[in-house]
Amino acid sequence: MSFGVAIALAVAGVACAAYGLKFVLSETKMRFHFFWFALAALLVAPAILMASGLWEAVPFALRAAVAVTLVAFVAYEIAFCAFVMRHYRDEAPAGLDYVAVLGAQVFEWGPGRTLANRLDVACAYLLDNPQSRCITCGAQGSNEPMTEAQAGADYLAACGIARDRILLEDRSRSTAENARNAAAMTDAAHDSVGIVTSNFHVSRSLGIARKAGIAHAFGMSAAAVSRFPLNSIVRESFAWAKDILSGNA
Repeated sequence: MSFGVAIALAVAGVACAAYGLKFVLSETKMRFHFFWFALAALLVAPAILMASGLWEAVPFALRAAVAVTLVAFVAYEIAFCAFVMRHYRDEAPAGLDYVAVLGAQVFEWGPGRTLANRLDVACAYLLDNPQSRCITCGAQGSNEPMTEAQAGADYLAACGIARDRILLEDRSRSTAENARNAAAMTDAAHDSVGIVTSNFHVSRSLGIARKAGIAHAFGMSAAAVSRFPLNSIVRESFAWAKDILSGNA
């Protein structure tokens, strides 16, 4: 029994390490791969001890802590996936007062694919709803040539959206700041606001927007870049926990 468990843990651990290694070898700027290496170690270490017959020599409290941690993590991720799926394919009703496009990476040539996907959703909506206005969100990161808000506004203008329909929120560096600053630019208690973001991010963003005072917030789901989908969801689950603990959601 314990040998079978050891094999399962070892296979899972190697898979996690390989997944993290994909990040190291890719050009992505994310640093979340350290999590996958840590999880690999947490899985492989008990596997080695079980296979060598030394697991029973480990203090019971430590064995129980490892088991509880792994089970709790799996249970939490399952619950979070259910939370994400509630708004994974959200579309906003017609006639919103505003759509707010949450920021993402900008490169020398313009918005990265994640931000471009969000802007494409916003552009299509704005063309169909000429009375709606848009708020592009995001400050300038240290590795970005301009603010995410400005890059978003330029992209929308190139898509045919009049500049006077676009408001720039160019000071925020997090989803919570996106929501608070966008709320301050609207009549948050009465205006209807579409929150345009990646599909796995919609549920958390809606909770944050409503916490920030946007009473009539609607999700607008954009396709996520699928290169590392599992990583995006797990990373998002940690952000969700952080928002809950900090009172942002």
